[in-house]
Amino acid sequence: MYSQFLLLSLLALATFTAVSVHGQQLTRLTMTVTGQDLTAGFDNNVTISLKNSYTTIYDTDIAISLPASLTLIGDNHWHYDSIDPGETVTISFQAYATTSGIGSTYQGSLTATYKQLGDVSYTQESHALSFSVYGWLSLTIYDVQMTPSSSTPGGNVTVSGNLLNSGNLAAYNANVTAESESLAPDTLPSTFIGEVDPNIPRPFSLLLIFKSNLSDGNYTVIVRVSAIDNNRPALPITSQHEGQIQIKETPQQSTPSSSRRETSLTSLALQIVRSTPTPILPIIITGLLVGFVTKNTDRRLSKKKLGLASMLAGILNGGETYLLILVTPTPTFQTGVAIQTGASTARQGLDLTSIVFSILLGLLIPLTIMGIGMLYSRAKKDTDENANQDSANESD
Repeated sequence: MYSQFLLLSLLALATFTAVSVHGQQLTRLTMTVTGQDLTAGFDNNVTISLKNSYTTIYDTDIAISLPASLTLIGDNHWHYDSIDPGETVTISFQAYATTSGIGSTYQGSLTATYKQLGDVSYTQESHALSFSVYGWLSLTIYDVQMTPSSSTPGGNVTVSGNLLNSGNLAAYNANVTAESESLAPDTLPSTFIGEVDPNIPRPFSLLLIFKSNLSDGNYTVIVRVSAIDNNRPALPITSQHEGQIQIKETPQQSTPSSSRRETSLTSLALQIVRSTPTPILPIIITGLLVGFVTKNTDRRLSKKKLGLASMLAGILNGGETYLLILVTPTPTFQTGVAIQTGASTARQGLDLTSIVFSILLGLLIPLTIMGIGMLYSRAKKDTDENANQDSANESD
């Protein structure tokens, strides 16, 4: 009886020891990890593959442990009844890292506990897990404009826009370039921006010069930005924006027809005549009357003809001005203000001020001319009389 009790006690003790005491540390499982680079602020997918490189193992439990700076989302335990030799099992989970951990490296662990056939105790093996936390860069080009929207072969336009880093880490050595088959080969449109902090727009502009032998048409222009992450300088950060530019020859201005040229010359002559306040007809008539009056010895007749000539000259000059007002078109200028379609051009109204001024001018000019003519006639008459008198005295 005592011997049976002792046997049962030793068996229970052996079972307890196998469960609670870890066996010898072995690496019978080969581990492969993907997703160890974590992006701060995101749920990152991590996948671990375990390949059994030994005999069949049973009642296998796999546990993941992460430091406090990282958060494992979901369950951290996986159980397999058995894993055959050469078999691979895969476990997946998500890990979250805060932005405060950007640039840091954290250590975790994977622990596998299992039994082999014939073993009384469990065997446990551990594998180290290393995680690196990086920031997130996302460059966006927006509000891109080309000024002007079209150009000519050999011409140029200015491309302007904004660059935004919507990530959680500053980008460095940012550079904006433009690419297009239409650009002149000896020009490299590029501008260096440098550091681009998160959520702060950075404006840029580029001068594009086109080839001189381009055909008319639309050409694609790609605006590209490149930058680097200082924590991962080998990983380029790029973004691009694609647009269109229209290239067309400058239209040649057509030569005006002869009829239009004659009309333009006629209008120009009318404007010159109208702008020059010279009463041509009154001057001619006044000249004829002056010649007639100076030959007439009747002073009263001269005064009558002088008054008649002045009145006639004033009326003629005023009539001439009125006719010029009627036939001269009102000059118009483009002012950028839209004119209602179908509206007719109004005829120039009666300019009373110009007509009155012309009449007065017509009265004044004949009086002046005739007055000068009469003074000249009187002076000439006096000279002739003196000459005749001197001749008479000499003869005496």
